[in-house]
Amino acid sequence: RLKEAVEQMSHGVCCFTFSTVTVPKNNIVSVTKTHHSCPVKAFVVTTVKGRQICVGHYVNWAQKAFKQQKVTEG
Repeated sequence: RLKEAVEQMSHGVCCFTFSTVTVPKNNIVSVTKTHHSCPVKAFVVTTVKGRQICVGHYVNWAQKAFKQQKVTEG
């Protein structure tokens, strides 16, 4: 089971525990960056099952998914 730690703060979502599992591209609904005031930069990946997974901002597959999403959305 994936460890998840997404906390809703007054200024947005912050991550405190990070997954090391690669989420397949087909299972990703969205990828968002955590708020700039969070203690650690990260991506929050939302899956087709509605799960929110924290991934470090340096993880290549998450960076690619985030960039592709931005291109797709226009």
